[in-house]
Amino acid sequence: MANKIIATMIGLMMLMLLPMALAQDTNTDSGTSVIVDTTITPIDEKEARTMLSPFGAEVRMLQLEKSVTRNVLIGNEVLQVLSKNHTDANLTDAENTLNSLEMVLEDIKAAPTEGDKNVLVQTFIELKKEAKTLSNDFKQETKNIINAQDRQEIMTNIKDLDKNDLMDINNKIREILKNFNAEKMKEKFNQMGIKNEDMIGRIRNGDMNFKEIRDYALNQFRDLNETEKKQIAATMRNNTIKNMVQQREMTQKIIKDLRQNMLDKMQNRAENLSNWMERKALDANARGDFNITQRLENQNERLNQMIQRMEDRNGGRRQ
Repeated sequence: MANKIIATMIGLMMLMLLPMALAQDTNTDSGTSVIVDTTITPIDEKEARTMLSPFGAEVRMLQLEKSVTRNVLIGNEVLQVLSKNHTDANLTDAENTLNSLEMVLEDIKAAPTEGDKNVLVQTFIELKKEAKTLSNDFKQETKNIINAQDRQEIMTNIKDLDKNDLMDINNKIREILKNFNAEKMKEKFNQMGIKNEDMIGRIRNGDMNFKEIRDYALNQFRDLNETEKKQIAATMRNNTIKNMVQQREMTQKIIKDLRQNMLDKMQNRAENLSNWMERKALDANARGDFNITQRLENQNERLNQMIQRMEDRNGGRRQ
């Protein structure tokens, strides 16, 4: 019985931590066309629970920023290769989709990480789903153009992406994860009656790995009497259930209006895409990035031509 209590307590405690290894984009979509992704998955629910904890929203937003930044950088490389190797290909839709994804990335960077937890979780899920929908759209819009030679060239060009372009955000995530794990362990240690600020400091500095934290907590727990062990295990279990219920209630509220909220946001982005590209072109020109300036101006011209054709077909009324 004692061993079962110990195993339960340690398991619950370690589940609260986030691994220091930085997760890569785990998008495993089969390539099926998705209009709007509004499914709340177990992974989404787990990420929502993380956001209820101190530093949790910051961790998740930074991880989302990294994933979307990676997709934007790869998407730009894809367009460059396809533009060079397939000069007659129509890439307008893919260009517009990638620009919309970059607009989402700007919103992710500006998103709040403190305040009402309901708002934080809703913002995170909506941005994540919109980014995933746009990423899938981009794949669909380029899959019939890209060939094996293109893929090899793209893979060669992006092989050092994580070491170069994503280094800064990787470092930010590592630092926030240290604080997140330190706060979670401080909370659990308090429930166990453990007062060890030096240990918390070592976790915050990244000087302890999972095994060391687990072994320390296990040794401390074994020194308690049976009544204390049962009380602590019950408290941890109840708190875990409480957090899961709270998170489930939050996601259920979000699901109700998620599809319409996303459709509204994506429609708004489409309507503001031309102005956004003009602003980005001006910024690029001010930095001296004249290639980017020319590319954005060309894309904006094609976009305006497409909008004009749509208006002409509909008697001058924009859809």
